[in-house]
Amino acid sequence: MRSSYRPCVFCKLFLFGPGFMLLLLGMSACSSSSNSTQTSVSQPSTAKLGSTNKPTGPEIIGALRSLSLEERETYLLHQLLTEANGPDFLRKTKRVPLLAVSPQGDTLRGYCFPLLDYLAVGGNKDFVRVPLQPQNAQTVAEAWSCTLPTRKIVDAIYAAADVKLEPYPLTQHRDSVTTFLEHNQIIQGQLKGKNKQGLLIAGHKKDVVLSPRLLRLEKKDRVAIYGWHKPDGRPIQPLYLGHVAWYTDYSHGIRLLYNRFEVNGRYYTLQELLADPVLSRLVCDEDICEPVQY
Repeated sequence: MRSSYRPCVFCKLFLFGPGFMLLLLGMSACSSSSNSTQTSVSQPSTAKLGSTNKPTGPEIIGALRSLSLEERETYLLHQLLTEANGPDFLRKTKRVPLLAVSPQGDTLRGYCFPLLDYLAVGGNKDFVRVPLQPQNAQTVAEAWSCTLPTRKIVDAIYAAADVKLEPYPLTQHRDSVTTFLEHNQIIQGQLKGKNKQGLLIAGHKKDVVLSPRLLRLEKKDRVAIYGWHKPDGRPIQPLYLGHVAWYTDYSHGIRLLYNRFEVNGRYYTLQELLADPVLSRLVCDEDICEPVQY
């Protein structure tokens, strides 16, 4: 668990694969983010998503069945970060408003830029959403200049979602990769017939989140989860820090956001906002708000 933070580096590799990321690409993504409700996220031209010569989502699930937990995570990281194997919606974000009230009673306004759906492997038509252990989710986030959300951000994403799906809990073999595939098929069934192209989707997973409470636990090897909102807007899962960090199951979603938050015409990383005694209210609704990472 890390309480320190690093400034956002826009010239680093943002999406997928070993690449040659020009500063110009990062600057282009930054400028487009502030001027549109939906933006494409920069990626190296050498990394083409959805290539036909890469394993499909179901094929990846098949490969995971015989692997240990550690091997499974390593394989998924390889598919995401080395093989650039993921659907196109992982390149797109939506501008989502953030609201809060300052200690003086003033209204605070800002914006975050979440990816349109949860982390997935495979092509555009054969992907499967997959969970990751929080440290590995953090690794992917940093490689893509992204961040995991907080509880307050998860609520804001659900409120702004274009498509709100109803949660569909499963009770058997929750941590099995076969159940990952089964739940993904259920979600795709819920989306069938809906116009989802370029739309922000929410309600179908719990989120792995950042919570300052992680810093104050006696046991440091924990993951924070929250969300899975019902149609009335209430989450099935309150903020929970009881699972050990290596535990993943079908209901866990990895929702990444571009780690560049817009507030009053300026841009901040999530860690910078969490460190600010006033602006932290835009992204954190807990009793104590401070920088935290896995």
